[in-house]
Amino acid sequence: MLNKGHLPIKIVINVLPAIIAVAITSAVVFILSGQIDRISKMIQEQKTISRKTELRVGAINNLRKDLSIVGDSDQKIKNALPPIDNILNFTSVLESLSGKNIKETTNFDSPIPSSIFLDSSSLYLVNYSLTLNGDNINTLIDYLKNFEELPYFTNAASISLSAPTSAGWDGDSTLVISAKIYAR
Repeated sequence: MLNKGHLPIKIVINVLPAIIAVAITSAVVFILSGQIDRISKMIQEQKTISRKTELRVGAINNLRKDLSIVGDSDQKIKNALPPIDNILNFTSVLESLSGKNIKETTNFDSPIPSSIFLDSSSLYLVNYSLTLNGDNINTLIDYLKNFEELPYFTNAASISLSAPTSAGWDGDSTLVISAKIYAR
């Protein structure tokens, strides 16, 4: 027969496997949820890394495309700024523009430091003037066209063109250019 003292023991014996099963299940769920959480975070980090990598690859591709567009322009820009202590190449280019039909007189001022910086060094401005005497107006206009295409950073501040009234534009003409060149 069943007495009152044995009843709680019987209940505990019958309920104990259920409690153990619930505890084991809870432990397994807790462990697996932790692993799922770690895997989820790892997947999220990998997605973030993958996205950043895609953005970097896109940026690198854009940079390659831009560099192909630029090409050797950086060297052209560097060459367009003659060294401040040697602007002879610039003066020889000016002389070659004048040719044999134009008499050229060039006057350069002392260099002036500019407020523009280039690769941690200053740019300089050198003011200069050109006085050109040509056979006719057309030779001086040709000179101006070629002057405009100079491979240097030069800026014409003023241009004055004159011809004697007796001969008109077909006679000897004078062109005076006040300009500056940027140098490094």
